[in-house]
Amino acid sequence: MFRHEGSYTQGRGGRGERGGRLRRVLSWLLAVLAMPAAAGATVVSWGSGVVAGPEQLTGLVAAAAGGYHTLGLRADGTVIATGYDWFGQAAVPPAAHGIVSVAAGYLHSLALAGDGAVLAWGADDHDQAQPPPQNAGLLAIAAGGYHNLALRADSSIVAWGRDDFGQAQPPPANAGFTAIAAGGFHNLALRADGSIAAWGRDDEGQCQVPAPNSGFVAVAAGWRHSLALRANGAVVAWGNNDYGQGLAPVPNGGFATIACGFDHNLALAVDGALTAWGRDDAGQGHALSPNAFYTAVRGGFGHTVGLRSDGGVDAWGLNDDAQCGLAAPNVDFVGVAAGREHSLALRDDGFILAWGDDAQGQVDVPAPNLGYTRIAAGRAHSLALRADGAVAAWGRNTEGQCNAPAFPMVGIAAGGEHSLGLAAAGFVLSWGSNAQGQVTVPAPNTGFVAIAAGGSHSLGLKSGGNVVAWGNQADGRCNVPAPNAGFIAVAAGSAHSLGLKSDGSVVAWGANDGGQCQVPAGAGPFVAVAAGDRFSLALTDRATVVAWGDIGPSNYPVPALNAGLKAIAAGGTHALAARSPGPTGVPIPSPTAARGARLLPNTPNPFNPSTTICFELEAAAPVRLGVYDLRGRLVRLLAEGPFAAGRHQVRWDGRDAAGRPQPAGAYLCRLEAGQARAVRALSLVK
Repeated sequence: MFRHEGSYTQGRGGRGERGGRLRRVLSWLLAVLAMPAAAGATVVSWGSGVVAGPEQLTGLVAAAAGGYHTLGLRADGTVIATGYDWFGQAAVPPAAHGIVSVAAGYLHSLALAGDGAVLAWGADDHDQAQPPPQNAGLLAIAAGGYHNLALRADSSIVAWGRDDFGQAQPPPANAGFTAIAAGGFHNLALRADGSIAAWGRDDEGQCQVPAPNSGFVAVAAGWRHSLALRANGAVVAWGNNDYGQGLAPVPNGGFATIACGFDHNLALAVDGALTAWGRDDAGQGHALSPNAFYTAVRGGFGHTVGLRSDGGVDAWGLNDDAQCGLAAPNVDFVGVAAGREHSLALRDDGFILAWGDDAQGQVDVPAPNLGYTRIAAGRAHSLALRADGAVAAWGRNTEGQCNAPAFPMVGIAAGGEHSLGLAAAGFVLSWGSNAQGQVTVPAPNTGFVAIAAGGSHSLGLKSGGNVVAWGNQADGRCNVPAPNAGFIAVAAGSAHSLGLKSDGSVVAWGANDGGQCQVPAGAGPFVAVAAGDRFSLALTDRATVVAWGDIGPSNYPVPALNAGLKAIAAGGTHALAARSPGPTGVPIPSPTAARGARLLPNTPNPFNPSTTICFELEAAAPVRLGVYDLRGRLVRLLAEGPFAAGRHQVRWDGRDAAGRPQPAGAYLCRLEAGQARAVRALSLVK
């Protein structure tokens, strides 16, 4: 299997020391601009990543920074998270309410409830995501690399989790403590008399408290170093000094609060001004702005979080897992696309928000970043379609997958190392790697209405409803099951394929090592599909998502709030959706959305130049029948007014209200009859 050539080291457990990047292999698929989302739609992410926008990270009273994730505690006692979620460390449990404190370990999270009980979640290979013994009466919590500390009301300490250096044992003379800090494999605890107890791993001298061991008022612990604050406002540092984190800042005085990242330090002055030093390769080791003031700061592996007095946060440094949050407000998105380790979201004004792994420049959207209409994410490259049909491509280009031809297109798809484009005339353009024949489109190259690009294979949907597959033949990924007819959409994963039929059923074929081809029975009808590495997604006509296969160990195959979803995308081990806050202008297609009316299949479909749309009414009702594009915009109002009970038919000639011919592609026909609603997909070919 392909492995990521990442260089940012520090073991991530399941990430295989980051070089393997958590086995996120080959998730290269067509961007699923599945259904139009209402204005205000937000991006939802689950699986190996969770995201939050700046407007969602507000109203906070505390924050915590883990290895690659961030926690925020709201004033109402709820917790929000953003960042890496491979082990579920950013998937806040529903039971997390009434919380008064949060802490983030390397790959796990802690929350302390008002009743003194600890809630833990995330990586649990050393029981660090289990509650402590006698889980009651606790006053403070601290999360280390793979272990935890909690301070009891009687001023003693309880420790649990990984214990190879004695870090999960209580300190000698376990009484009289007022504060705790947990590092990578060592601990610090502050006594009421101002002295510090240090225990656990000591190979870098991180447990050798400098003399005099007295007069301290705060402690903080990094991965291999330690920090303490004296009553006079001076900082003392000791332990590993590879990045200067074992030295005191200059000037050293006037500090009121301290915190440690893995290899960097943070200190707040009395007025909230920040001093940062130590490791700075991702920008985490310096202040974001000299004019920024904070009430609290926290450091993660490669990022820093500062809590502002208004309850918002500034987060900076390493952000390839969105641990610093999204760079733009999480609103008004209409489409999503997921690559192996990066993500794209399309806003209704044509702006693309990109985040995730950027080792190949795959999240560096070309300027001007406006006016895009479609997006697609490949293994390590990205595509976007402009309104004039021009294709923008960026990211990895070792095989020419970003060398898009200068030809107007109406559809795009990004695969492992290749790309596809669909011309309005119905033929497929292809470029990039052809090692498996994935860019050699079978003859006749005509009549295509949709395309999808997988790891090393390609799919094309013909106007007659049949699927053509070419490229890598392994695992049967190109062997379309019979009957090869009645398809209305396709999706290509790493080594498997999906087809959506007009009756709302899904057909899957190809590699099934993760169960990605075992479509759940009775879960439909479906209206959109997405294929990831070893898992599959399908969007139901109830605006929920159904998942099957192996999305990874996060154990979150669907979002916590599985409702109101209007677009889906599947990546390597993460998934995306656009969620509308309320009813959409164009609902998810459903053959029968309510009693009283039925929207029948249009004939022909696909069609050129016209099609007949039939509907049935159980009783007389006011009717509104319209055709919409996939952005939710009304293309043509076909009928409006009172209709008698019975069957009716209306013809659409493929033109808008001004009589202009519309481009080839998918459209939605919406029927409103009294309180009944129904929608069907139409496919116009040229």
